[in-house]
Amino acid sequence: PGVFGALLLPMMANALSQGREVAGHRFAASTAYLMLLAAPLVAFGMVLSDPLIDLLYGAEYEEASTVFAVCLAGIAVITSAQGASSLLISADRQRAVLALILVCGLLKLGLDAWLIHIDGLRGALIAFAVVAAVNVVSYTTLAIRECGVSPDWGRLARTVLASALAAAPLLLVHHHLPAWVELLV
Repeated sequence: PGVFGALLLPMMANALSQGREVAGHRFAASTAYLMLLAAPLVAFGMVLSDPLIDLLYGAEYEEASTVFAVCLAGIAVITSAQGASSLLISADRQRAVLALILVCGLLKLGLDAWLIHIDGLRGALIAFAVVAAVNVVSYTTLAIRECGVSPDWGRLARTVLASALAAAPLLLVHHHLPAWVELLV
C-alpha cells in the first residue's frame, strides 16, 4: 500500500487541474484500492502474528506478536488514507496537514506519557491505535470537505469483511500446529 500511496501526490495534482469533482472521485477510488491492499495484509497479519513472531524470534518474544499486529493494523489504516493527504497537499492545504501532524504528534506524546505510566506496553499500543484512528478520521474528513466526495463506505466495508472472512479459517489451526506449518497453511 505504501508504494501505491507514494504515487498519489502527482495523480491528485493532475486530477485537481481537471476539477475538484475529478479529484474527489480519484480520492474515493484510491482509498478503495489502498484498502483493498491493506485489509488482507492486516487480517492475515493479525491472525498470523503469533506464529510469525514465534518462528522468527522464539516463544520468549510472544508478547511482541500483539505489538506487531496492532502496529501493522495502525500503519495499514494510515496508509489507506494517503489519498486524502495527497488530495489536501495538492489542493494547497499544507497548513491543515501540518496542523494535523502537529496535533497528532502532541496527542501521541501526551497519551504515551499518561498510558505508558499506567499500563506499560499495552498503554503504548492503545496510544498508537488512538492516534492512528484520529489521523485517519481527520485526513478523511478534511479531504471530503475539500472535494465534496466521500469514499464508497459500503465497498470499504465489504473489502474489510472479505479479508476477515478469508483469514478466519486460519483461526481453526491457530496454536494447534507448529508455527512454520501454520504459516504455510
